Amino acid sequence: MNRFACLFIVLAALLSMLSGCHRNVSEKLATIDRMCEEDIDSAVAMLHALGNPDDFSARDRAVYALMVSRVGSRGKWPVNDSIIAIAADYNWSDEEAAYRLESNMCYAELCSKLGSRDEFVDGMLRALEAERVALEMNDNEALGRIYLAMSIFYNNIGKDDDALKYSEQSIKHSKLAGIDAYRLFRQKAMLIVNMHRYAEAVAFYDSLKTIYAVDSAIMVNLIFGELRSLVNIDFNRAQAEIDRLKSIDERLDKDLFQPFIKSF
Repeated sequence: MNRFACLFIVLAALLSMLSGCHRNVSEKLATIDRMCEEDIDSAVAMLHALGNPDDFSARDRAVYALMVSRVGSRGKWPVNDSIIAIAADYNWSDEEAAYRLESNMCYAELCSKLGSRDEFVDGMLRALEAERVALEMNDNEALGRIYLAMSIFYNNIGKDDDALKYSEQSIKHSKLAGIDAYRLFRQKAMLIVNMHRYAEAVAFYDSLKTIYAVDSAIMVNLIFGELRSLVNIDFNRAQAEIDRLKSIDERLDKDLFQPFIKSF
């Protein structure tokens, strides 16, 4: 056997080994994908055990970045925009539209949490791409998350009218997906108060208190939020709501709410 034939065999063996390694990583990432909802801690352990993602194929690096972002959204892994950008920038195939949707949505949500005007353009572009895919997939849960991010973006740059519009879209699609929209209701309520539409805010808070009447923790948050509007339109009711707060939880100190009374 000549030298070139030996070299060819060695190269073929190395390529086969590399292919096997990449296939093994892909299979493990697919397992992690399934486990994220069932056993998040095991999924995190498997991600740690995968090794250096720089050694992965481009697709596996993108999936890895998406899985890191997914567990990071639940406080299990530190995430920054450079990590999720790997997944968001990858050219996913049409068969992997769900990955394209999730990666762009996660990037947009991360930008919305950073709360900087500098993130507005990049975050909105990612949100718009995620919206496009979510509409094609008729994914109401994703649309609820995307429109919330858009609402936060517009709120951050002082465009509360647009923020409120997207907040209402977020609530609508989350309801269609059968998801409790409490955190989305809070976004809408905050926007109405910021726009000094106090009577409307009080009416909205009252409707939420009817929905969440049996949950004392939520009721405390709702009443406390409503006080920002009540002190501007109804002093006596504001006093009554403070007493109501104390009746819900005796540990609450009435003095905590004196700034509301003084600002009236």
